[in-house]
Amino acid sequence: MSLLGERGVRLRRRRGDTETQGHREKEFWCGVKTLQWQNERRRYIKQSMASQITLNLIEGSVRFNFSPEAAQALKAEINTLMANLKAVAARSGGGSARSPESAMEYQHTGEVFLEIFCNPNIWPSPFAAKVLVTLRDDRIRLTTEAELTRVIEDLNTYLEQFA
Repeated sequence: MSLLGERGVRLRRRRGDTETQGHREKEFWCGVKTLQWQNERRRYIKQSMASQITLNLIEGSVRFNFSPEAAQALKAEINTLMANLKAVAARSGGGSARSPESAMEYQHTGEVFLEIFCNPNIWPSPFAAKVLVTLRDDRIRLTTEAELTRVIEDLNTYLEQFA
């Protein structure tokens, strides 16, 4: 049998129990504790949803947990890659001997393993560049390409949540 207590909290009564004030108060406080636990759980889920990044790929998208600190590290790596891509694009016009730029290999291990790779020597400009994205955990592995400019946009959108 159920009773509806203060603030809409459902109180339960076992068969044979008397409806004493003390018994109702005990059940009421158990209901309040349950509501507090549910609110904490909702807050935790909301925070973990906020810490998920969405990467838009060429076909589709992928969402995974990613910390803001890891996003800052990835942004620093991408800024270095952009400088290398611009240097390659500037040298491609002249006939001078080219020294190859180093490739970007970003790796992050969290709930899933993320690896982003790009060789700046094969792309004519930063706007044409694509990166190889690998996401894996113990059950699944995803390897695909993504446009560099789109990854930068997704990363900036994610970091704006924490600014």
